[in-house]
Amino acid sequence: MSRLSRRTFLAGSAALAAGCWTGLAGSQRALGANDKIRVAVMGTRVRGRCHVSALLKQPQVEIAYVCDVDPAEAAIAAERIERKTKKKPAMVPDIRKILDDKSIDAIAIAAPNHWHSLAAIWACQAGKDVYVEKPISQTVIEGRRLIEAATKHGRIVQHGTQNRSNASVRQAIEFIRAGKLGEVKLARAVNYKKRPSIGRHTMPGEIPAGLDYDLWLGPAAKTELARKNLHYDWHWFWETGSGDIGNQGVHQIDIALWGLDKRELPQRVASFGGRLGYDDDGETANTQVASYDFGDCRLVCEVRNLPSDPCRAAGAGVLTGNIFYGAKGVIVRDLKDGLCRAYLGSDQPPIVFAEGEKVDMDTLDQDHFANFLNAMQSRKTADLRSDALSGHVASALCHLANISYRTGQDLPLAERAPAISKDADLVDAFDRTMAHLADNGVGPEGVRYRVGRTLEIDTASETLGDPQADRLLGRSYRAPFVLPTI
Repeated sequence: MSRLSRRTFLAGSAALAAGCWTGLAGSQRALGANDKIRVAVMGTRVRGRCHVSALLKQPQVEIAYVCDVDPAEAAIAAERIERKTKKKPAMVPDIRKILDDKSIDAIAIAAPNHWHSLAAIWACQAGKDVYVEKPISQTVIEGRRLIEAATKHGRIVQHGTQNRSNASVRQAIEFIRAGKLGEVKLARAVNYKKRPSIGRHTMPGEIPAGLDYDLWLGPAAKTELARKNLHYDWHWFWETGSGDIGNQGVHQIDIALWGLDKRELPQRVASFGGRLGYDDDGETANTQVASYDFGDCRLVCEVRNLPSDPCRAAGAGVLTGNIFYGAKGVIVRDLKDGLCRAYLGSDQPPIVFAEGEKVDMDTLDQDHFANFLNAMQSRKTADLRSDALSGHVASALCHLANISYRTGQDLPLAERAPAISKDADLVDAFDRTMAHLADNGVGPEGVRYRVGRTLEIDTASETLGDPQADRLLGRSYRAPFVLPTI
């Protein structure tokens, strides 16, 4: 297979129109222990800035490109890199113009969610390793397709769930694995992260000057901007985001899966919630409960964006974090200090894992990127802390909860659905959610919430056996931004 030239590629060849990058796999140069690893950063806003910061602290890395459809954002990143390194990276709006550069070893992707898998797959096909932000995908099918691409082309793909590089979490997981917490039948992923309403727009939103909106949309449907702000608020729309379960909850779901030792989809999923207490343009739920049944254990994720009291276990409060319920006690982690604590009885002080370790976001980002770079050198996927499979499963759980929610029916808030009433864990979550909403002055009179379908999952084929739900496992793509067939 011949390598696709840049001229042919940018002209929009038939292969590209079909969404397939046809560059030679494995064309990346061999890296020696002392070689500079040349990286391109795609997306330079919130998480992209964190990528730049972490990569600037890696002595073996040269940031050769910054890629952003907004030239103002690209310039800020490029100037920061130049101040630090005395060398200015190239600024390119279109990731496709970078993929043909054989000197680039890796792509760090921090663009909006709807670009994650597509850009990562193109990078794999072009012989680049990939660090891709959470969630790894916009749909279940995308995540599986990225695994296929990474495997076929022998690429190293790290998912940006950087809490797997947290020493306290790693020690807590080892504690669970050793059986010291006893059998764990339930893990809770807690995301009570306060977020404001995005309000309503009265006319098409304003596109920042110089920004290529068509390229920003990429695979998404070409529509006018139906919100006040282009940036960040895309999280709350189905075409470009996954709601807060996929924005923040994916971190907690990933840790819960790790503790439960699950690397496959659950047998069934059910979700309920709504966009409650807001009057705005957002589509995704701001209050959501998702239950995942693996047969031998369960994972429950709770999302609240209105002000909330902590979720409590063993006297400890969690606003954003995890709780593992074992036969011998519980392990609790909250983002307040990032540390995991095991409570094994009221007569024993808690065990604090990795006490004294730094677990701030900057340190986690640096450690997670360092792990990615080490795996690039070793060429062993097993050396990764967050490989493509773990990223796919964690992200897919977010998508499955949203599919359940999107195919559900609306009920009065005062009415507990029969499907919820049959399940003790969901009854508990429902009652606590209703109390939380009441504390925020929401309903129940005149307010409705959505009860999602209980979806049975064929874990081998990753399908649902429900035509309406199965359609949401994938998405439509706008040429030439089409998901490749691997």
